[in-house]
Amino acid sequence: MLLGLTRTASHQAVLAAKLAAAEHWRPEILRLRIVSDIQYKEDTAVFTARANGYKIMTRLRGAENLHYGDELTLRKYRLFPLRLKRNFFITAYDDYLYAHGYALRLNADARDVAERRARRSLFGLAIDCKNKFVQVQKQTLPAEQARIMCTFLFGAASSALDSETMTEYRRAGVIHLLVVSGMHITLFVALLQSLSGCLRLRPWPSFWLITLVNVLFIFAVGAGPSVGRAGLMAEIALLGRTVQRRTDAYNTLLLSGLGLCLWDPLLIFDVGFQLSFAATFSLFFLVPVLTERLNFLPCFFRELVAVSTAPLLLTTPLCIYYFGGVSLGALFLNMLVLPWVETLTYIGFVSSFVGLFSLPLATLLNTVSYGLFVFLDWLVGIFAHTYIDLPQIPLALLFLVSGWSFVFVLRPRWLGKYTLILSVFVLGWYWYPGPHNLRVIFLDVGQGDCILLARRKKALVIDCGSESGSATGEVLKQTLLKLGVSRPDVLLTHAHADHYNGLLDLPRINTLALPDSVPEWLAEKLTDKARYLNGELPFVEIYRAAQIDEKNENNNSILAALTQGNFRALFTGDAEAAAEENFLDILPEVDLLKAGHHGSKTSSSAEFLAVVRPDNTVISCGANNKYRHPSREALDRLSVWGNIWRTDIDGAVMVTVYPGSYRLETSATGRRADFPIRVKYF
Repeated sequence: MLLGLTRTASHQAVLAAKLAAAEHWRPEILRLRIVSDIQYKEDTAVFTARANGYKIMTRLRGAENLHYGDELTLRKYRLFPLRLKRNFFITAYDDYLYAHGYALRLNADARDVAERRARRSLFGLAIDCKNKFVQVQKQTLPAEQARIMCTFLFGAASSALDSETMTEYRRAGVIHLLVVSGMHITLFVALLQSLSGCLRLRPWPSFWLITLVNVLFIFAVGAGPSVGRAGLMAEIALLGRTVQRRTDAYNTLLLSGLGLCLWDPLLIFDVGFQLSFAATFSLFFLVPVLTERLNFLPCFFRELVAVSTAPLLLTTPLCIYYFGGVSLGALFLNMLVLPWVETLTYIGFVSSFVGLFSLPLATLLNTVSYGLFVFLDWLVGIFAHTYIDLPQIPLALLFLVSGWSFVFVLRPRWLGKYTLILSVFVLGWYWYPGPHNLRVIFLDVGQGDCILLARRKKALVIDCGSESGSATGEVLKQTLLKLGVSRPDVLLTHAHADHYNGLLDLPRINTLALPDSVPEWLAEKLTDKARYLNGELPFVEIYRAAQIDEKNENNNSILAALTQGNFRALFTGDAEAAAEENFLDILPEVDLLKAGHHGSKTSSSAEFLAVVRPDNTVISCGANNKYRHPSREALDRLSVWGNIWRTDIDGAVMVTVYPGSYRLETSATGRRADFPIRVKYF
């Protein structure tokens, strides 16, 4: 543990230094080396590259026939430094990349590649071999089944499965089938051992041959946490067999975990790593106990129930915590597919090898695979409907609930007492109303607006949209999930996409308030989700324009005023100076202002600011946006009255209102300040 803590601290310091250095690194000529498999998404190649010691997530439009090890020279490109901790409570894609050692994202066009040099290596050869096996599957199976088979055998990097299929498998509770794991390594190593036996190799030559091929296979399928854990465990067991020493399952599991964490100390925070080790531990620890407890069942069915149930006992709490839901039919579906899924994997590997020499024979073998996949897809489609969404539940409580199963299996005599204790905790969590302080969160969604007012388990969303599109809705949904809110109230200030496109992803809305100028199609889409329309909204009072401005939709923005004790805040949508003028006689002074139109020079006029007199102003805008928001003129006017907080610099901004004061804090920069609530004058 001491070694791990030291390694983690040094690793994070190195990553932080690299990220800081990469912020301003923009060479005139960029030379990249591809260090991963290439995944093609539509007309774009996605891969990992290295340059000047930096690990870069690269998207190269219009590229084809790229290989591991190729060196590319670019004169025209766009480099983006990672923006970390953009929002509270949730992890964004840049955070994920940073945790895996990346420092930059790069976008470029294949036409701008000035030079390409091929460099071959053993790892590149392994990936090329894997890609040949992938081509066999694509030539011998229909497109949809081929994509699933390739993901099934060789991991997500081998085939771009659409998000709908991935979501269906996750909701059905069998997403583990689309991850290369212990089953694949076991079958692969068994095939290699059979081959070495046929060749009559001695123990040590056999060990080194299997190790070499095993390492190359792990690298070729993406070296994810699950296959990395399985590969290390196989190597430890293989070493024990070679030196004729007995191996212990728990020691093998923990040694593999130690090895992976020493290699990448942040891996312990990876969801795949946690799920893989939880499932494997439960197979070692719980399956024998469950098998003994179920001795009243027939032998085959007893083992099937034990193997299907054990992993779910430890992985279900993690799945509920990270994904906000649970599949009620996961146990039954796993019991249905486990007896033949190993056969499907074996057929897939054999058909891949056979297809290199005879495609007709591989097609014949994959006829069986096709039938099994059609049956599997049918089952997944049915069982995906058994998934239920859940509010955010503390992980400790989830493991307490999971503990009931362990007590039932290991100590049945304690069941009554444990159930009573568990009921107290569950009821306490259910009746706990949550923090009583109001929080106003300005989410960082890029060039757009998304504001969340939340107290206890009630929330009001004021706009949610961005030029980044659908990712905005996901940010809002995940934040609401973490706050324990399943059906928020919604206020749309005006009908511009950078204010509403994220709202379209909300599954349910409680009360919905729309502007008078909203298009019919948009109103229909949002009202279909709502329980009430234009009812009373929590926390705020709204101000509507007296008449619709046909020329400028910004001036149709609804203004919303928040009053919490003596604290006042004003949210102005994209209202420009002409719209602000209409409300000068009725608006109060405020502690907090959301600047109109992302800090445009046409908003936040001097006359308007002289009326509302904000102590703090929040500007919601995207980093390096094409409109150059916020404008210098608006910043000068706003700075006269108080502090300015910007989502493009500070990340999300959260305001917490207390009885006599309020606090502003930011997610990205860690900026924090407390302010007294001042007396207002009308």
